[in-house]
Amino acid sequence: MPGEQLKQLAAKVPDKLVSQVDKGFGNVDYLDHAQVVQLLLHHLEAPFNWEVSAPHQSGDTKNPVAVIGTLTVVVDGKQYTVQGVGDGQDFKKAESDAVKRAAMKLGLGLELWAQDSYWLDRATGWQVSDDAVQ
Repeated sequence: MPGEQLKQLAAKVPDKLVSQVDKGFGNVDYLDHAQVVQLLLHHLEAPFNWEVSAPHQSGDTKNPVAVIGTLTVVVDGKQYTVQGVGDGQDFKKAESDAVKRAAMKLGLGLELWAQDSYWLDRATGWQVSDDAVQ
């Protein structure tokens, strides 16, 4: 049986926390770096550990910097470590991308990547109300 923290991480993020960016083919929903960190702290009720690799060349001229970030958290009493690869125009943007991708592997904002194929909240009934996050 999933614990309360896992349910909160995997629940859909309240709409008021979701931003949009134009990627050239239309608007894409995303969580900005600050929202991801706040949601992790809110849902986990404890700090987490974040490590990021030295920057590498991504091979992409638009986003030439790549990093691998490692996120270690305790969820419902169990320690988990996930990694996220990020790229960007500079180290800061690449790290921001990596932390969002790592957090998604814990369920945070997963519906933004999955879009119409997201089913976890419907299958489990896990939901966080807009009022739960100030």
